[in-house]
Amino acid sequence: MNKTTLLGVLCLFVMGITQGQVVSQNKSPLEKAQHYLKEKGEVVFTFQAQSKEQFKELARFLSISHKRVDQNELKVEAYANPEQFEKFQTYGIPYEVSVFENEFIADEYLAYGTSAWDDTWNAYPKYSEYVAKMQYWANTYPNLCKLQSIGTTPNGRTLYVLKISDNAQVDEAEPEFLYTSSMHGDEITGYPTMLRLIDYLLTGYATNSEISDIVNNTEIFICPLANPDGSYKTAGNDTMNSTGNTATRANSAGVDLNRNYPDPIDGLHPDGYAYQPETLAFMEFEKTRNFVLAANYHGGAEVVNFPWDTSTTPSTSNFSIHPHDNYFKFVSKEYAQLCQTADGNANYMDDVYNTGQFAGTTNGAAWYSVYGGRQDWNNFFNHNKEMTIEISATKFPSAANLPFYWQRNRQALLNYMKQANYGLKGTVKNSAGEAIDAKVYINGTDLMGSWVKTGPLGDYYKVMIEGTYNVIFEAPGYISQTQSVTVSNNAATVLNVTMVPSTTIPTANDKTICEGQTAALTATGTGTIRWYADNTTSTVLATGTSYTTPALSANKSYFVERETPQTVGPATVSGGNAVTNTNSRNRYMIFSATAPSKLKTVTINTSAAGEILVELQNSTGTMLESKMVKLSASGTQEIDLNFFVPAENNMRLVLRQISGFNIYIANSGITYPYSNGIVSITANSGTGTFLPFFNWKFQTFKSVRDEVIVTVKPNPAITTITPNTKVRGEAGFTLTVNGTNFVNGESIINWNGTNKTTTFVSSTQLTASISASDIATSGTIEVKVFNTCNNFSSTAANFTITAPTSTTWNGSSWSNGAPTASLDAIINGNYASGTNGSFTTKSLSLNSGYTLTVNTGSSITISDAIVNNAGAANFIVESNANLIQTNNAVNTGLITVKRNSAPLYRFDYTLWSSPVSGQNLRNFSPATLTNRFYVYNPASGNNGNYEAIFPAQNEGTYTFAQAKGYLIRVPDNYVSYVNSSIPGVSYNGVFVGVPYNGSFSFPLSNANNGFNLVGNPYPSAISISGLFSSNSNAIDGTVWFWRKRNGVAGSGYATTTGLGITSAQPEVAGMNPNGIISSGQGFFVKVKNGATQSSLNFNNSIRSAGTNGVFFRNGNTNSDEPEKHRIWLNLSNETDIIGQTLLGYMAGATENVDYGIDGKYFNDSPIALTSYIDNSEYAIQGRSLPFSTNDVVPLSFKTNVSGSYSISIDHLDGLFEANQDVFLKDNQTGQIHNLKIAAYNFVTESGNFTNRFEIVYRAALGMETPTINSNSIVVYKKNEMLYIDAGNYMMEKIEFYDVSGRLIYSKSEVDDTKTVISNLSVANQVLLVKIVTSENGTATKKIVY
Repeated sequence: MNKTTLLGVLCLFVMGITQGQVVSQNKSPLEKAQHYLKEKGEVVFTFQAQSKEQFKELARFLSISHKRVDQNELKVEAYANPEQFEKFQTYGIPYEVSVFENEFIADEYLAYGTSAWDDTWNAYPKYSEYVAKMQYWANTYPNLCKLQSIGTTPNGRTLYVLKISDNAQVDEAEPEFLYTSSMHGDEITGYPTMLRLIDYLLTGYATNSEISDIVNNTEIFICPLANPDGSYKTAGNDTMNSTGNTATRANSAGVDLNRNYPDPIDGLHPDGYAYQPETLAFMEFEKTRNFVLAANYHGGAEVVNFPWDTSTTPSTSNFSIHPHDNYFKFVSKEYAQLCQTADGNANYMDDVYNTGQFAGTTNGAAWYSVYGGRQDWNNFFNHNKEMTIEISATKFPSAANLPFYWQRNRQALLNYMKQANYGLKGTVKNSAGEAIDAKVYINGTDLMGSWVKTGPLGDYYKVMIEGTYNVIFEAPGYISQTQSVTVSNNAATVLNVTMVPSTTIPTANDKTICEGQTAALTATGTGTIRWYADNTTSTVLATGTSYTTPALSANKSYFVERETPQTVGPATVSGGNAVTNTNSRNRYMIFSATAPSKLKTVTINTSAAGEILVELQNSTGTMLESKMVKLSASGTQEIDLNFFVPAENNMRLVLRQISGFNIYIANSGITYPYSNGIVSITANSGTGTFLPFFNWKFQTFKSVRDEVIVTVKPNPAITTITPNTKVRGEAGFTLTVNGTNFVNGESIINWNGTNKTTTFVSSTQLTASISASDIATSGTIEVKVFNTCNNFSSTAANFTITAPTSTTWNGSSWSNGAPTASLDAIINGNYASGTNGSFTTKSLSLNSGYTLTVNTGSSITISDAIVNNAGAANFIVESNANLIQTNNAVNTGLITVKRNSAPLYRFDYTLWSSPVSGQNLRNFSPATLTNRFYVYNPASGNNGNYEAIFPAQNEGTYTFAQAKGYLIRVPDNYVSYVNSSIPGVSYNGVFVGVPYNGSFSFPLSNANNGFNLVGNPYPSAISISGLFSSNSNAIDGTVWFWRKRNGVAGSGYATTTGLGITSAQPEVAGMNPNGIISSGQGFFVKVKNGATQSSLNFNNSIRSAGTNGVFFRNGNTNSDEPEKHRIWLNLSNETDIIGQTLLGYMAGATENVDYGIDGKYFNDSPIALTSYIDNSEYAIQGRSLPFSTNDVVPLSFKTNVSGSYSISIDHLDGLFEANQDVFLKDNQTGQIHNLKIAAYNFVTESGNFTNRFEIVYRAALGMETPTINSNSIVVYKKNEMLYIDAGNYMMEKIEFYDVSGRLIYSKSEVDDTKTVISNLSVANQVLLVKIVTSENGTATKKIVY
């Protein structure tokens, strides 16, 4: 590359001359030098030294460039600031100033975008672009990189370091690697190369396995620009080599930063300048890291430079060979070879500066000596193997050539980073897994700072050339270990070491306590004793020989350690004089150590701020460790050394150098030795007393932590008790308590607060005797185990003393009292509820061999199931008794349910429904004719029809369906009806089967008028109001029962609502269902208009204990019923009551249709007396309260038979039983008749008379009854006879005329309201009938005869 680069630069140089950008070549060297010193504060010049000694002397204050110095010719290129150049001129040596070396032509700049670097990477960034790009990477790849600011330059620019790793935000146990570039501001090639390396690592991480392997296993730190003020010059300038801002080697203060570090030979300030901000920033930054490998990029040559740079004899090998010289040669050769291979071996990275070295590599001092260089500072002071890589022969090549250097160095850059993971590595920890601050070294080899130490996580990395080594692991307070290891090149050997403390553990005894108690722990031993909660924590529980634990509930381990103090020497600064650097330099104190230790700090007293260089040497003066400490103030102060001190005799703590102050020493009053048992200070160098270091503080020695076990006898706990329940009144028993942690003599069974004599069976079982008196009362007893050790009582186990769950009837008494809703009833003796009483129970069981009878008028209520083990004949529910269940339980066993009908005559019918399952229909009434069993078909005809069941169905298998009603005629041998003096006979129905229970839905049909024949499905009554409530969305609030005597005119159905019942039958007219429907009863319901529920729902909640005799009961008014005032009106013909309507006033009723109160007329007869609501006929009408005498109730009358009828009061209740009159107003005659006095008789023709009658409650004032009204007189022909009914008029005389006026027939002294004319011998014709009444009224009627 040398020749190509040189040609390009010469071209630029010529271009620059033509543009007037350089100093005239005709000026003298001094004029040129003065120009450049004024313009950029630095000049580059060449001279020829007169001797090697002179060259060495000049190199002490001049910055020698990287050009090779021939040992014989001694021609040198150097850099100088004004001060250095003035000093050089005093030697009188001729020199030359080259424009080419002092001026750089500003290259063409391409503006970078911060989100994407220029694809060709062939431009130098502006400073703002560099900053933006570093921030972009940090923001774009937060997991992979972390941007750090390590300091600020004099011109206010930030020194950036970018950390790259797979978890960049945290420090991991991985080797740390450092790349920096351009600490010489005009040696700039490495700067864009580092930027491109960063981008290459970040963008390739996800896809390039070589990159990901490096990044995943290494913590990489890159500083692309270590001297931004040298590169960009004045503050605010953004472009390199812009006018007046030519890049310089030095920083803005004119100081060569690569001569500004402490030096292994020349000490604190080899260049004579204060440490620059850039130098201090890097020194402070590297204090926080533990770098394994590093490289520092420069320009002006093409060579890998390895330590040492410093030498006592320039251009020789004296004191220039690093202890690991063979390793540096190995990695230097690898780097150079990779560059040469990438270049096709075409003359790149192959400079030769000394014989016997691989082309492209050189020992620094063999090239030329550098004092104050960063490479040696890192290797000597920081144990960091750093090399210097001269990346380009031209310090500032054209930007177009930048890709060339990246391509040649890319693989070398990667491979050098890989080296950080090769060699020997591992961890050093104690038995608790804690990281140990240890020194790792090879005795006799790792001199001059070439050993390594562990990091904060206990990890170490020792890069070395292949071979077998005895490696020593040394740490203060631990027994040193020597391990033989074999290392191969480009491979890792892993060795993890566990160190054993050298300090003996304190003596402590374990302790046993009871749960909840504290333990007093003690330990003995010298030094400081500390107590810990575990083996790894740094939190101290207590310091001293004793520690009392908190109350413990479980076994607990505590840990105790002993730490021996490690302070030695006079505790305070005392005595003598302040001495200068000249009088104190290289004076030392002599001491010995019997065990490895670490000197953390010493105390000094200075006259001012400044720097001090302190060094640890062995007895022969070989440097073991060296430290520069910068002091920010004067006076007495501790300085950090952190020197690893081996177990050796007569070591030296050397005051190598001080700068900026005088140091106070003790020159009298000191009596050696000073010892702490491990370290002994025995003397000082030179004559007299010289003690500058006071109060030496060594890292204390800690023992292994000793485990002290506190055994906690856990509190007893109960798991089970046996038994855990007894029935009140049983005999005494032995209680067994099972559990854990029982102790003989300490664990006592406690019964309800009283300790019982306890037998210890085992640690898991105790027993005690419990007497009958202890379980004499029902309730819950707490059983605990009491621990006498600590007065602890366990959590209680509950022992239940129960009242009996069942009671048994033995034929005379109950074993545990009468049954209750929570007590099962067992019948083990004959029981009759009529004699022994009704009861309520949880469940009911009848044992075999015994009889249970639920007598008429009584009830048994069961919450759950019925179990009959005695057979159907032994479990009998008599008529008008109730067997009620409240829960949806499944019953077992057959029972017998009896149901007596109302008195019946031959040909009469009754509606039945079965309360049990499996009852055969034909067997229920075997004497009934086969064709007289009916079901109701709602869809048949216009209003539904009855249909015979047999013979269509099989008599032997056809059974009652649940909740379905059936019409059955009485047996054919019943007596026929003659008159009421001959009583009817009840049919005694018997049902045998499993009693129905629980919820059931019966599907409804809305065909025709929506009438459905259903039945009570339970062996108990059901509430009518409950039925309505459960089905308000399905049916009208009316129930119809069959109550018609066969052959009688009028309606065949008794209508029932919440207001009451109506029936045409005399035996029903005075009865009241008491709001219930009896067991076995069939009845009709009607689907309501707009019904949203398609089934009739039955459930246990509607079951009732009410009774009503033979389907109905003569009722006493229930006190819980709403207020009612009712009138039952009968409609009669000449022989029978043929209809009945009910009017009433009650709470909740209105003049409109009221659900469950108003009941429609079944409309099964053409003769009826009804009331009207909304143009519909109602058999029952409720009206609102309060009652008013002004109320008027319209009545409708219809008949298909002309003749005489009467309207009368059947019975009354409420206010109508008192003095309130009830009048019937006949709108046809105008009569108002008091029905409470007598029935109202009237004669009518056939027809519908919807407005003939009204019920009113007071007579109209001034109204008189007319003498006669012909409309009130009815004349009709029947069976060839003429019937005359004058209603309320008394007839005196009757005359018949034909249409011509001829008298045909006459009858006097009739003296009756009714009469019959028979044997009237006239032909068929129209006759006029003249009637004369006793009121002297006359009426004429026309009839066809």
